Amino acid sequence: MGLLMLKNRPVQEQVLIVLSLAIAAILAPFGAYRLIHADWIIGIFDISVTLLLILLSINVYEKRHIDVAKKALSIFVFSAVLITVYLKGKPQAVWLYPAIPLIFYLTTPLIAARVTILSIAVMAFLMHEIMPLFELMTMIFTYLGTGICSFAFGYQWHKHQQELIALTVTDPLTNIKNRRAFNDDLATLTTTIKHSEEHVLLIFDIDNFKHINDIYGHDIGDNVLISITEIAQSILPENTELYRIGGEEFIIIFHGITQNSAEKFAHLLRHKIASAEMLENQQVTISIGVAGYQESGYCPSKWFKRADKALYRAKENGRNCVSFASSPKPKLL
Repeated sequence: MGLLMLKNRPVQEQVLIVLSLAIAAILAPFGAYRLIHADWIIGIFDISVTLLLILLSINVYEKRHIDVAKKALSIFVFSAVLITVYLKGKPQAVWLYPAIPLIFYLTTPLIAARVTILSIAVMAFLMHEIMPLFELMTMIFTYLGTGICSFAFGYQWHKHQQELIALTVTDPLTNIKNRRAFNDDLATLTTTIKHSEEHVLLIFDIDNFKHINDIYGHDIGDNVLISITEIAQSILPENTELYRIGGEEFIIIFHGITQNSAEKFAHLLRHKIASAEMLENQQVTISIGVAGYQESGYCPSKWFKRADKALYRAKENGRNCVSFASSPKPKLL
């Protein structure tokens, strides 16, 4: 698995794969040395952890389960440290120092802090009978110092990560989810959606939006987008996601809602926007395309395409109407 094969992978995947393989490379010589010198128990343990880390890196590369991999790596590392200390005693205690900052990278600061405190407590219990009191206290406080510094850096890093993630999936103008968020959510639907419930996808865009921008200016056009977002949010039912996926194009995904309820919502949304006074001397209207998930064969990509075709049919039939993928005739109510 060369570095070139990781080049186009997300940074988190790259780091997890390289980190797992690096720890495996560090452990492997120790395991081999101990097996050669007939230190069977700890040698077999080191080699087992090495193989598990290699399998973990392969799993991340093939399955891309980052969250699962982070938890597994955390368990591997801390289990390895505490078990080797239990088996080999004092010389192995130094391995907890690099393990502490690692856990703050792999998990949230609060979880990492709890795991660190628990590990220090276990370490103190294992060492209290074989270490002088002053040496034991020195070890405990240096562990705590490492944990405090790691918490400070981990907290800032985690906060920045959350802010960056929010920026990548949020539309900066309307503060709703963007196209990337929609693509991510659509890709995970096959594993998270309940087929026993009805799900509906609604696509709408603003009629003649280019004309609005040309006549009134882009600032007014932005205000129209914000107003439409606010109107949609004010009437959205529960278990509903709203996205802005392009200039004047929006998507709503309804979970656990009937086609009839989705139809009522679509007409209500169209009516509220058409009756809102956003511009002087011009009415703002939208065209809407609607498709059900079940009638799309439980295929997310087909679901989106059918709703998109319904939207274009609404445009072709005069705009300011609702078109259903299951019905050839757009409706204006």
